[in-house]
Amino acid sequence: MKKIFVFFLLSVSGILSVCAQEKNTINLSGEARVDYHHNLGSAPASENGFRGSMVNLKINGSFGEGFSYAYRQRLNKANTESSFFNSIDYVYLNYAINKNWSLSAGKQIVGIGGYEYDLAPIDIYTLSEFCNNISCYQFGASASYALDNNKDLFTLQLCQSPFQIEGNRDIYALNFVWYGNRDCWNTIYSANLVEYLPHKFIGYLALGNQFKSGKTTFNIDLMGRTTGAQVKDGDLFKDFSIIGSITREIGEHVILRVNASHDVNKNKSAGDLCVLPGTEITNVGGGIEVFPARTRDVRLHAYYSYYAGRNASGTLQPDDMQLSVGLTWRINFIKK
Repeated sequence: MKKIFVFFLLSVSGILSVCAQEKNTINLSGEARVDYHHNLGSAPASENGFRGSMVNLKINGSFGEGFSYAYRQRLNKANTESSFFNSIDYVYLNYAINKNWSLSAGKQIVGIGGYEYDLAPIDIYTLSEFCNNISCYQFGASASYALDNNKDLFTLQLCQSPFQIEGNRDIYALNFVWYGNRDCWNTIYSANLVEYLPHKFIGYLALGNQFKSGKTTFNIDLMGRTTGAQVKDGDLFKDFSIIGSITREIGEHVILRVNASHDVNKNKSAGDLCVLPGTEITNVGGGIEVFPARTRDVRLHAYYSYYAGRNASGTLQPDDMQLSVGLTWRINFIKK
């Protein structure tokens, strides 16, 4: 650990030196969140109490002609002996060929549509069954094309499958994403072909919609999932998720949040490793965020969630109720 820390300091010093010489940019920031977590339902009381949720280090900036980079590491997440990258959410390099085309490579966010999926982990209080079980950071490469109106961005990505594990890493995902901006209506739509076992694929169609009106934001995500076996069996439209949320800003210091999700898999054949066959689980939650400072770098939250339905082998358990109360803060160390 000491060697890693010394290496990090030397690396940052070197980057700062280069930036000073060539007038490149660098932003170095950190963020942390601590929570009090209490199970009110079926979950064991042994999990109750204060805990540190995460401590993140973030670096991003630009250099040269058209190059930019981004890096985020969870300092409280353990690395394995075989991979230092286990605790790194993303670390990738972008190259803007021109105002329309850009290329990116490294450990990236897997291009799956939806606004719940798009949230940063530090800003999440509760998740749908699907998002609880998808591994959303993988190594890969992507190409993006932005229309001249700067309101539409299309990305094609090839990356390792979110279902790759030790001993079975040579499986992949092909993702096509449309990011749209229509002022009061924004989109994150995707079509995904994901290998869950060698030469076996599941397809996702994810339609993420965001509507804004004044200080109110409404998100609705629709996702359907289908494997080749399910197409053969005629089990279409039986594996899906519906996810929604409403946020309302009250003045400059308060945000109210309400969310709900419904994950269903009534298929006969296996293949969906995120929402297992036999699942029909609903998640309903709500809470408040308070920003006591003039900026939003300090946040207090209180959030309640309730799960109902059936999910024998899944993550969300029926009749479980959870309360989270916590503090989040962000700080900029360097901005040049």
